[in-house]
Amino acid sequence: MKKHADKNMISQEFNVGDKVMVKLLPQDRKFLRGRDSRLLQKYEGPLTIMKKIASRKRHQEYLVKWQGYMEEENTWERVADLSAYNDKIEAYHM
Repeated sequence: MKKHADKNMISQEFNVGDKVMVKLLPQDRKFLRGRDSRLLQKYEGPLTIMKKIASRKRHQEYLVKWQGYMEEENTWERVADLSAYNDKIEAYHM
């Protein structure tokens, strides 16, 4: 469940000059099909961060209480992901 996953989640912020490892997603490794997946490289790096272009903190988010679920299941959702509920968001701000 989400509440258990959130307990282990660590929010990390990186700065210019930091070294990071980048996880390679399966769709990024299509050219290696047919090979044993256990032998494929899963990370690339270390790579140096050259420029910081955005921060997560700039996104407006709402804490959503899902109907029929306990308080532990509340989630933070970005405004862009809640476009179907614009009328309810506007009513909330009035």
